[in-house]
This record gives sequence, structure tokens and C-alpha cells, in this order.
Amino acid sequence: MLGEIADRAIADAVLGAAVELPRTRAQFEALLERGRADVVDRAADIARTVKAVLLALKDVRAHLGVLAGPAFAPVRDSVQDQLGDLLGPGWIRNTPDGWWAQLPKYVRAIGRRLERARGDVERDRKLQSQCEPYAQQVRRLKLSADLDMPSIERERLRWMLEEFRLSLFAQDLRTLMPVSARRLDEQLQLALREASGTTPSPAPSPAKGGKGLG
Repeated sequence: MLGEIADRAIADAVLGAAVELPRTRAQFEALLERGRADVVDRAADIARTVKAVLLALKDVRAHLGVLAGPAFAPVRDSVQDQLGDLLGPGWIRNTPDGWWAQLPKYVRAIGRRLERARGDVERDRKLQSQCEPYAQQVRRLKLSADLDMPSIERERLRWMLEEFRLSLFAQDLRTLMPVSARRLDEQLQLALREASGTTPSPAPSPAKGGKGLG
């Protein structure tokens, strides 16, 4: 984990402000020198976010421990899948900049969901049924992805899904953007066209570099 924090801090400090990757040794060394002074501060910021995520995750695990009966199995499975998507291997290094600061909120929302599911599992099932078709599409798109093709629209769909879950299970935490089933349907069509190579992808917005909100 410390290694991933260091990797992200260096990438943010050295390459975060760069319009494009350096193409020469001189360009790289110039970026390195410019970012050297910011590495420690960036690492501290990243570590604070990681700590907030882990504290929220501790709460989630406590709720999972309570929901042990067979009636809660679908809820547990859904949450474990979501945690795997959010906090899988490399999550510190790879979460896009535009969504990085939202991670603690997304994990807190899972805790809220589990707390409420304990008193009304049928409500949770109905809300999850609104999310699951999009989650399945995101997984299919990821599995079938051509690594040589852009995935801006698919990534945007993936994070819009997290915003949609937030709007359903923990409305009081507030979403970063307006989100609805209609907006997800529209974004899904963009992601499907992107995957088929039938349309060019627009530039990501509104975050910096290659790790943006798109």
C-alpha cells in the first residue's frame, strides 16, 4: 500500500500538470525537477484519502458481519462485487483523478446501504435491481475491451454507476453530477459505440490528464 501511495504521489507531482507525456530525456528530467518539491505533499494528501477509505471499509465490514443470514446473501454478494470494483488490486494507483476524492464517500454509502438493508431487505433488492443491469454491462465491456482502443466512455459509465448507487442508497451524501437511469442509458450507448469503434471519443472532463472523470 505504501508503494502505491508513493507511485501515485510521484505520478501526480511529476506528470499531473503535463499536457502530454515527455518524449525526450530532457523533457522527463525537467518534469521530474519541477515535481520533486510536491511529492511529499501529494503523498500526504493521498494517504489521507486512503485512511478515509479504510475507515469507511472497517464500518462496511462490521455491517457485513451482522448481515449473516441467508436472506441477506444477495446484499452481501452485491456489496462484495462493488468493493472488488472500487478497491481491487491497484486501486490507489489506478483510480482516476476526477473520482479519487469520491472514494471515501462511495464506501461510506455502502455502509449506509447495509445499515438500511438490515431493516428492509426487500427495499434493497428493488434498488439493486435498478443498478445491476448497468453493472453487468460495465463488466461485459471491460472483459471484451480491446487494449488498443480508447475506453473513455466505458470508464465514465463505470463511475456514473457509482454515482447512481449513491443517489439510490445514500442520497444524503450527494452525487458529484446529475445521474439517472436515463443518463446511464445514454452513456451506455456511447460506451457500446466506443467499444465497436464506430465513433470517436471526446476529451475527458472535467479532470486533469489521463486519469479524468471520463
